[in-house]
Amino acid sequence: MFVLVASFLWGTLSPVGKILAALKTDMLLVALVRAGCVFLGGGLFLLWRDPSLFRISFKQFILVGFFSIFGVVGIYVGYFMALQDLTVATAVVVLYTYPLLTLIGSALIMKEPPSPTLILAAFLGLIGVGVTVWGSGTSLLIRESVRGFLWIFISVLGMVAYSLFGRWVAKNQFIAQESLFVYAHFLGFFWIALFYGVFHSVSLTGWVQALRSLSPAQWGWILYVGFGVSLFGYSSYFLALRTIEASTASTIATIEIVIAITLTSLFMKQLPTAGELLGSLLITIAVVLATGKISSKFSIFQQ
Repeated sequence: MFVLVASFLWGTLSPVGKILAALKTDMLLVALVRAGCVFLGGGLFLLWRDPSLFRISFKQFILVGFFSIFGVVGIYVGYFMALQDLTVATAVVVLYTYPLLTLIGSALIMKEPPSPTLILAAFLGLIGVGVTVWGSGTSLLIRESVRGFLWIFISVLGMVAYSLFGRWVAKNQFIAQESLFVYAHFLGFFWIALFYGVFHSVSLTGWVQALRSLSPAQWGWILYVGFGVSLFGYSSYFLALRTIEASTASTIATIEIVIAITLTSLFMKQLPTAGELLGSLLITIAVVLATGKISSKFSIFQQ
């Protein structure tokens, strides 16, 4: 259920992203505010629940530092930067190779080998994503493949790291999940701010001007992305990793594509194509197979 909640929230990012793009919003600025919202909201939650969770050791801080670079910056920045050189279709297809890579990492690193059914579900989900994108009629041509593929691969590694790190911490309790989540976004905010400053060559005054230039409509959608999609979405996914394997969670999260297509059809008044419907069906079957693996191990009534 936590993965499905996260997937629904992530699925809203596509239509919201189109709205922000139509408003000519700087997507790096969106990534920065996202990280800030998660740190602020998560930090307030820790203060209310247990302030002692703010105390972490030096070794834990080093782990958080690595996680912030790959799991936060990689996800928030990599995808948006890739879109400068790749079409959305290409970026989506490459991004959704992460369930397969997570499946491999889960077996090698977490020692949680996937079942044949889950392997089938992961491949079926990737095929479904490909059919969906191809069926949408969007071009897969790219302008500068090397740089674009490098950025989207960074985003893929970010999703893999987020899944595996979250599962590893949940199992080994090296650091509290809440502490990792909040501190990683705090450092992620710092890294994104540094990257933004270098990329745009802005000073502190430039930062203030960039934030002031945002319209109320832009701020409204950006705050939704920050608190709704990011804070509640990624924290829900983190909570799910306490119960299910990273490979299972990442495969179920593929349903995000179906949700995005459905919401886009409703709000943008665009009927889905036959290819999108077929791809959505394949993704749904993959998710059913993945959740079937869960139901065979846990009873919802016992939970």
